[in-house]
Amino acid sequence: MRYRHSFEIAAPVAAVDAFHRRPESLRQITPPVAPVRIRGNPPQRLAAGDELSVTFFVGVVPVRWRAVIEAHPDLQAGESGFQDRQLEGPFRRWTHRHRFVPLAPDRTRVDDEIEAEPRRHPLWGPVALQMALALPVLFRYREWKTRRLLHGG
Repeated sequence: MRYRHSFEIAAPVAAVDAFHRRPESLRQITPPVAPVRIRGNPPQRLAAGDELSVTFFVGVVPVRWRAVIEAHPDLQAGESGFQDRQLEGPFRRWTHRHRFVPLAPDRTRVDDEIEAEPRRHPLWGPVALQMALALPVLFRYREWKTRRLLHGG
């Protein structure tokens, strides 16, 4: 499965990148119906090699998720971003690439790309499928919330 979402925001690329590298931002841009609890003590700014562990809910099912932060493999000059790869969770394979493309000094395009493969498992297979089907709603919410948090609109 592959999912892509893009939007533009009136903020400099450095501010958008810094926002997305804060573990707390994940909690802030996740819809209230799927609360996220950050486990452990992650760094204040995520960089390649860091791990992030969270628990969130898919319906009533608590999902433990652990991911490693990696360098984005395809950035062009002037762009920034990173990718997170699932180490523990409901998917057999999950990679989420975050790319931040400067369009003007105070305007950035945010590109999210997810490549995933659900596990073949009686519980985690349906959980992963439900998560995959919810991606369009999740990323629309994230777009709206990111805009509100970074530039108030």
